Amino acid sequence: MGFLDALGTFFTAMGSAYTPGPLQPLLNQTLIPFTMLASAIFIRTKYETMELVGAGLILCGELPFS
Repeated sequence: MGFLDALGTFFTAMGSAYTPGPLQPLLNQTLIPFTMLASAIFIRTKYETMELVGAGLILCGELPFS
């Protein structure tokens, strides 16, 4: 897990040189919905409605900047 975390941090640092400053925190927050999606697929996690709404709001907040 530590190795995968280090890879994620490394790739984030490499991509940040080409990403505008205001967009970086928004892209970082999209990790939350994608982690939720992966856990729902692979380990069949069930989420409550408000958790899904929160993840959707994160994605909606990022869409105008992409």
